[in-house]
Amino acid sequence: MARAPAFGSWLEFEHTEPSSGDDSTDDVASVQVRLPDGRRHDLDVWTFKFLQRARFRWPYETTSPQAAEYVVAPDLFVECLDRPTPEGVVRQLLADGGMKAEWRRPPNRKPPNQALHLTAAAGSVFGVQGLTGRRGR
Repeated sequence: MARAPAFGSWLEFEHTEPSSGDDSTDDVASVQVRLPDGRRHDLDVWTFKFLQRARFRWPYETTSPQAAEYVVAPDLFVECLDRPTPEGVVRQLLADGGMKAEWRRPPNRKPPNQALHLTAAAGSVFGVQGLTGRRGR
């Protein structure tokens, strides 16, 4: 494996107030990756566990009467949304040349409004119905 370049990251879950019942293995977040040469990548990241809930209407409770027949996938699935996991995955993707072109933000495009960033989960199947996958926000 090649060595990954240095990078900075912005992780949505570090900029929101935790709620009781938050589970870093059952959540979604926006992740921004900044490279020293100015390139930036924006990713919607879900945990594997959240995928099970994503099939149901907001607030993604599995007690809903019917699961969706499909879910529009995020950019990346991870085991846990803590800083080490997404950063480790990004480091590996950078080293292996695995950062997808569609994740790259064009140089002239401003970043999404991080305070109101809509995750892929909120708009995936049933239309935008919430601001984040985190419960209680």
